[in-house]
Amino acid sequence: MISYKPFRHYMVEHDIDRDYLLNEVGISSTTFTKLNQDKPVRMDILEKICLHFKIPIEQVIEIKENH
Repeated sequence: MISYKPFRHYMVEHDIDRDYLLNEVGISSTTFTKLNQDKPVRMDILEKICLHFKIPIEQVIEIKENH
């Protein structure tokens, strides 16, 4: 299972809000919703997040086993 929990924590720790992601990073509102609901997001979007914030992919996404 895909989880964007690491990035949600990063956003809270660094006081990053939805508007910043949409306006400064260039993430669409649909993608923002997918991130919050742990739905699949394209790799180029994940790359954009990593490059913008200068963080490794591990701070954006984690893979968990389905139980």
